[in-house]
Amino acid sequence: MKQLGILLDNVGASQIAFCVISELNKYVEQDPEYQPIVFYRDIQKNCLPANFSVMEIQEAWGCNGPVIATSSSTAK
Repeated sequence: MKQLGILLDNVGASQIAFCVISELNKYVEQDPEYQPIVFYRDIQKNCLPANFSVMEIQEAWGCNGPVIATSSSTAK
């Protein structure tokens, strides 16, 4: 399986979290070869149920694929 990491500030009620989670849910259904993982900085309740892994940002070091930052704080 190929991994793809996405760094978010949080997975709570925000436009970016909603879009990322909903699009990754669709992506997982279409192409099971890829394993997306969302990493978050601040813990909050998910705005949507995720059909993939959601972990704290400290775990991103173990991601074996590309990692995409979504803000300047997650890029640091």
